[in-house]
Amino acid sequence: MYFQLQFKLLNRRFKDLGFEPWFAYVLLLATLETITHQSFERFSFAPFVLVGVCMMLQVNLGNQKRIDFLKTVFTTSKFRQIRLLENALLALPFMLELIIYQKWIELVLLIAGTFLLSLVNVKISHQKTLPTPFSKQPFEFAVGFRSTIVVFMAIYCLMGIALFVDNFNLGMFSIGVVFVISMGFYTQPENEFYVWIHHHSAHDFLRQKVKIAVLQVSVLSLPLAILLVCRYPSQIEYVVLLLFTAYAFIIAIVLAKYAAYPNEIQLVQVFFLGLSLLLPFLLLLFIPLFYNQAKQRLTPYLK
Repeated sequence: MYFQLQFKLLNRRFKDLGFEPWFAYVLLLATLETITHQSFERFSFAPFVLVGVCMMLQVNLGNQKRIDFLKTVFTTSKFRQIRLLENALLALPFMLELIIYQKWIELVLLIAGTFLLSLVNVKISHQKTLPTPFSKQPFEFAVGFRSTIVVFMAIYCLMGIALFVDNFNLGMFSIGVVFVISMGFYTQPENEFYVWIHHHSAHDFLRQKVKIAVLQVSVLSLPLAILLVCRYPSQIEYVVLLLFTAYAFIIAIVLAKYAAYPNEIQLVQVFFLGLSLLLPFLLLLFIPLFYNQAKQRLTPYLK
């Protein structure tokens, strides 16, 4: 019953966006296949990026409001079954792509990540606040880091494994996943009150949000990048290229969030971001587009 309801809601959302549900599903699958084929042909670390994208979507499924709702409605055992099954359903197209291209290591990582992310989004019941390296004002990272701390611990362990087994691509994947998970922190809009209280213009508000996002994702990603460069100094240009592209995606997701505000990020924006995975230079077009849309959306709240 729960999944039937979710399926109907998803179909209704596609219709609200102007797409017939069957066409939207075909378009999404065709886009995934095209991006997968082209990126796998061009980049050796592309399968790891595919795993990271899937994990970001799963992090979005595990946002605290949904978790609280599910735990209120369902028993603990039923709740865990739903979390595992919905993560598995989301991961299924990505798993099929990895099977088609015979990427077995990445497939194992995705299966493990799917299982892990179905367990980590459990609200901590004790009264002590889990410390984070982030201040209280930029709530996205403070809240997101607390809900995914186990995942970040696993990422750092993965980097250790990459250095130990001499696998540069796995190290690049570890850095990429940090950015992918961090992008997931910006998929849910905050209450309008928390925008209205800011004494900034729309331009200054967006600039501050982007600055905070870049600085805070650096806290999590740069230590990994430094370790990788120290281990593979001859590959520094690839690490720098990955960081440059990943920072551009962080900026894009922040702007895309407010380009749709106060609604959630729309399918069209998700499509643009997905297309940018195949052709990253398109971010040079999409970032200004998202910025202008975000300014228009925020101006009524920040007059």
